[in-house]
Amino acid sequence: MIDMEALRRDGYVRLEGVIGPAMLAEFERVMADLGEAGLARKGRTRRAADAMTDLLKTGGEYRVRLFANLKHLRIVQEMSQAATRRLAAEGFFDAARLTAPLAYPTLRADVPGEGRYLLPMHQDYATQCRVAWRLWCPLRPAGRSGGTMAIRPGSHRLGLVEHDASDPARPAVPEAVCRDFPPLELEMPAGDAVLFDPLLVHASIPAAGDRMKYVLLVQVQDLATIVDPDDPEDPLAARLEMAQRRDRHR
Repeated sequence: MIDMEALRRDGYVRLEGVIGPAMLAEFERVMADLGEAGLARKGRTRRAADAMTDLLKTGGEYRVRLFANLKHLRIVQEMSQAATRRLAAEGFFDAARLTAPLAYPTLRADVPGEGRYLLPMHQDYATQCRVAWRLWCPLRPAGRSGGTMAIRPGSHRLGLVEHDASDPARPAVPEAVCRDFPPLELEMPAGDAVLFDPLLVHASIPAAGDRMKYVLLVQVQDLATIVDPDDPEDPLAARLEMAQRRDRHR
C-alpha cells in the first residue's frame, strides 16, 4: 500500500516496478522505428545513439506536430494504464478520496544538448486542479548520466510559491525560498516511479550523452477541484496564466 503519511510529509513516495520489462522493450522498439522512419522521410541518416535525437533536432513544424502526438502512442497509453492500475491496486484512489479522478499521460522527451526546454527549480506550472499528484516514471535508467529529476523533499509544505518570472520562459522558485529543503537527485532504474505533490519543488537534470531522456508522466487530479478562471480568488488561476506566458516564450 502507498504510504500516504510519507506522501503528505515528504511530498513524494517511490514505487518499484511500475512499468515492466516487456513494455519498456516495446517502447524502445517503437521509438527507434519511429526515429528511423522520420529520418528516412527527410533523407537523413542517424548519427547519434538514438535516431530520435537526430530527427527532433531537425526542428520545424514537423517536430512540433510529432512531439504533440507522442503521448498518444499506443504503448504510451498502455504504460499509463498499467501505472493507473498500480495506483488503484496500492489503494491510492481510495486513500486520496478523489471525487472525480482524472488520470492521463504525457511523454517527456528531452533532446540531448538542448537547454531551452529544461525546467529550473519550480512547482508544476500547469496543474489544473487543486487536488492533484503526478507520477514520474523514467523509461530509461535515471541518474546523472542518463538524466533525472532533482526534488526538494518537504518543500510542498510551502504551499503555492511566488516564482521569479523575470525570464518568462523559465519561471523559477528563488533559492532563498527553498534553501531549507536540500535537493535530492533521483537515481532509479527504468520502470520505477515517483508519485509526488505538484507543489513539491523540483527541476530537470538532462542526460550527459547523446541519448534521449524519456519520462512517462501520469497526471492524477480530482476534476471536482478544477480551477475556476471566473473566480478572481482562485489561487490556481494566476499559476495557469504564468504557464501560458511560459509557453508563448519558449
